[in-house]
Parts: sequence; C-alpha cells; structure tokens
Amino acid sequence: MFRNMRYLIVAVICLASMMLTNCEKEKQAYPQKAIVVGNTSNECPAKTVTLTVTAADADSFQWKKDGVVIAGQSAATLTVTKSGTYTVAGINDAGVGTFSDPKSVTITICPPEQPTFTGNLTNICPDTTVTLTAATTDADSFQWKKDGTVIAGQSAATLTVTKSGTYAVAGVNSSGVGTFSEPKTVTISDCRPGKATITGARSNQCPTAAVVLTASTDGLNLFQWKKDGVIIKDRTGAILTVTESGTYTVAGVNNSGVGTFSEPHRVTITSCVPSPVSGFTYRDDLDIFSLTGTSTGKITDYQWKVSGGSDVKLIAHNAVSATLELPASAKTVTVNLTVSNEGGSSTSTQQIALPALTLSRLYGIGRNITAEKSNNVTHSWYIDQKNTGRHSGVNCGPTCATMAAKWYNSAFAKRVEDARNTYRPEGGWWYTDDIEHYLNDNHIGNFYAGLNHASDLKSRIDNGHIVILCLDMYYVRKHLGKSEWHIDKFYPTSVSFGHFIIVKGYKIVDGVMWFEVYDPNSWGSIYNNRMLKGLDRYYRAEDIMHATDVWWKYMIVIDNPSVPTLRRGALDPSTIVHQKGR
Repeated sequence: MFRNMRYLIVAVICLASMMLTNCEKEKQAYPQKAIVVGNTSNECPAKTVTLTVTAADADSFQWKKDGVVIAGQSAATLTVTKSGTYTVAGINDAGVGTFSDPKSVTITICPPEQPTFTGNLTNICPDTTVTLTAATTDADSFQWKKDGTVIAGQSAATLTVTKSGTYAVAGVNSSGVGTFSEPKTVTISDCRPGKATITGARSNQCPTAAVVLTASTDGLNLFQWKKDGVIIKDRTGAILTVTESGTYTVAGVNNSGVGTFSEPHRVTITSCVPSPVSGFTYRDDLDIFSLTGTSTGKITDYQWKVSGGSDVKLIAHNAVSATLELPASAKTVTVNLTVSNEGGSSTSTQQIALPALTLSRLYGIGRNITAEKSNNVTHSWYIDQKNTGRHSGVNCGPTCATMAAKWYNSAFAKRVEDARNTYRPEGGWWYTDDIEHYLNDNHIGNFYAGLNHASDLKSRIDNGHIVILCLDMYYVRKHLGKSEWHIDKFYPTSVSFGHFIIVKGYKIVDGVMWFEVYDPNSWGSIYNNRMLKGLDRYYRAEDIMHATDVWWKYMIVIDNPSVPTLRRGALDPSTIVHQKGR
C-alpha cells in the first residue's frame, strides 16, 4: 500500500510538472518585444538609413511609420527613405508581438549629383543651333548657365543653343541646386547670306516711268527689299521694278535669316504725266461765295488758300469746290487754287471783292435792300403756340391776340390759355371777330381794314401799326433754300387751312417785297442758334396777297400807343364776313 501511495505521489508530481511546463510554453506563445537598432539620420551622399530588429523568436516582422503599418515590409531590416517615427513587432504563428520602442529617423534630402551633358559644340550650316542634353539620375529639373549667368526659363534636360558662349548645367531638387557640370564652350557660326549688291539704272527715261533693279543671287532666289529703310511688302524676288523715287537696298534670305544689306541705291523717277492747268470760277450765293475748280488735266490734289481777310473762313480747302464765308465788313481777298499730279502742279490766283454779310444775305432774302421798316419793340413778345394748353393745335388765334396785346402793352400779363378760356373754351378754331372782341375786352386799340394790294399792308406798317392776318398757308411757298435762311414757311402744308399770323415789318430787297412776320406755328422748330423759326420770318408779299385773296381779304390793324392813331380806311365791323384760322 505504501508502495502504491508512493507511485501515486510520483504520478501527481509528474502531472503537476507537465502542467507547469505547458503553462510556461503558453506564456511564450507570442514573440518577445522587438528592439530596433540603426542610425537616426542619413549622411549625404547617402539618401537612406537601415533599421534592424532583434527578436529571436519571430518568424517575420511588422513595421510601422508614424503609427501606420508599412505594407509589404516583413523583413528584419527596413530601408528608410522618409523622415518619421518607426516601430516594429515580431510575428509568429501565435500573432503579432509587442512593438518596439519608437525610433525617430530624419532623412535629409541631398542635392543632386554633379551632372554631365552631351551635344555638338559647333553648329553645321545651314543649322544655326546645337542641342545640349544633361544627364543625372536624381534631379527634378535643371539650371543652365551661359557665361556664368543663369538662363531664365530654361529648366529642361535639353537646351537649344543659338549663341556662342560657355555653358554649364546643374540638377535641381527640393534640396536646392546641385554642383554645376564642367563648363563647355559652344561656337555658333553665322549661316546667313553674305552682303548683297544691286545693279540697275538710277533714273527713268520717259515714256517709261520706271527702272528695273537686280539683286546679286549667290544661288539664292529669296530676297528682302527696302525703300528708304522700310521693308517693301510682297517683293521677294531678285528683280524689283521701281516706280517711285527713293533709296533702295536689298539682302539675301535663307533658312538662317536675312543677310547683310547692300549699299544704298538712289533712284529718281521723273513723272511722264503732264502737269495740270489750274483754274476756277466763283459765284455770289447770298451768305457765301462758291468757288468751283475748272482745272484741266489729270488732278490728284486740290489746295485752296485765301489771304487778305482774317475773318474770311475757307471751307473744304482740299476739294474741287470750296466756299468763302462772308466777312462782317466788305473787303477784297486773294484766292489761290493749286492743283497737282505726278507731273507737277499749277496755281491760279484771283482777287475777289466780298460784300459784308448783311441780315438780308444771312436770312436768304437777297443782296441789296432798297427800303425797310420794322415795328418791333425792345421787349419780348413772340409766343410759340406749342404748349399753350390742351387746345394748342388750334391756338394760333389766341396766340396772335396775346402777342398783339403784349406788343401794345409790355405789362400785359395774360397768357394764351386766358384768351382761349374767354372765347371758345371748349376748343375749336377762333374767328377773326373772336380776336377783335378779346382785344377790345383788354383795351387794345384795333380796327378792320381792307386788303386789296400789298401797298395797303405796307402803308399800315409805315404808319407804325402791326397787323393780324387770316390767310390760307397752302399758298405760302415752302422754304427750299438753306435750313438757316428765314424765308418762306418752314413747315409743310398739303391741304388748305386758315391760319393767323402777325405782320410787323417789311423789306424790299433786289426789287422783291418781303413782309416780316411772327408766325406762332413754330412748334419748337429752331435754327442752329436756338432761335425759333416762327420768330422774324419773311414771307413774300405776292404769297401773302394770294393767301389772303383766297381766304380773308381784310386786316386787323393794331393801334400804336406811341403815335397818333390813323384809322383812315377803317371798316364797320358789322360789314365784315368773318373767317376762322387754326
């Protein structure tokens, strides 16, 4: 029994021993904590460091950079190319062991190695360049120098050289510029053509108005010609036909560029065209004198000049016709016309007596005033019927009545609208007796008189009166002269209609009688000087007589408060057949 007990104790001890051994083996299932050895930084020219791990019980390894597993790296050594913090752990069948203590590694980027470059050191004509090529394995770009100076904008591995000099190259990376190569001298030869020559006459012989120039060839068929230092476009052959005087040069052209220009070759071209003969006429056109060239021959240029009057303006001085604006006072001027062509020029001269620019000329009435009279006053009294209320379109009667009242009495303050509201406020045409009644209501002296001849109207003007007429404007001719002239009506009328105007003066010019009127129908129409066109308008006496004959053969005569009233020939209002106007 005791022997059996001994065997049992031995068995228990053995079992316990086995269990302890297995436990210890379980404790040792994962690899031991790894240890990393190696430099913490590189020394140029070396661009890496090598880390080594010691762990005897690992089958492979797992490396980390900055806490992130480095894929594909399982060996006991690691080549480091980038700065960072590195750790490693051993791996066996049981899994990944404990990671090593972190090891910080700094990788310094080294400048590129000294490069070399290849290429021809001289060009072979007709090529005017050579190509240099740099060789290095560790550069991101390149820096080239010519004669010790950096060539801006050249960072490629190849360089096209167009100028002679000493060239070198260095590699460039993020660390900077590496060591420059050994310098090499490059020679670029000039492959352009030599100096050209010109043969040819230096002047033409009529009837030929040209000469032919020939450039030296030297086997070339392309040239560059110049006249007076300026390139002649589209002339690239060896022969040039010259039609203009000037200094000519030429240079040969090949693939390398333009060669040396020839000595200057002066050419004088004499025109074979006869020179023109100058001549001109002139005409009095009221407010201007017209000048018309009558020159003969081929003419390429006209030049007019005037002298002897600083206030005489010449218009269109380089055209076949010109004009002279009249001076403020009469004077004689000298006019020259020079005409030219390739054959030469010719000048003609005339003395012209210019009259003064009188009002009659300026207005287009005529040249010589033999009689005139105006009963205008110093204060303003013209009214444009435009904007005279809602009945403006038919307000010529109220407008003329209001103007007559203002002429008679400078203090008269009523408006055209007041007259319209007094008679026919609902609108429509005013009649001649409406004007009479409104004038009487406002104590403006007036009376009716017959109108059979222009002298009847002239007589009233001569006696200091102004006159209101009602006439058919269809029979007053339309102005057909210059837009600034003050003659005839300025508005079109294609149908007959009655209209009121005021006659306040007259002029007899070149045997023609013109009556000076205020026509209220301006409607904003103005001259260039901003003057309304109905103000101081001149209608022909014959037109006014015709227009009154067909419409109303009477006058409303306005008394002149400053002179005794002459009512000789006044008519009884009750005998008048009244007419309307708008």
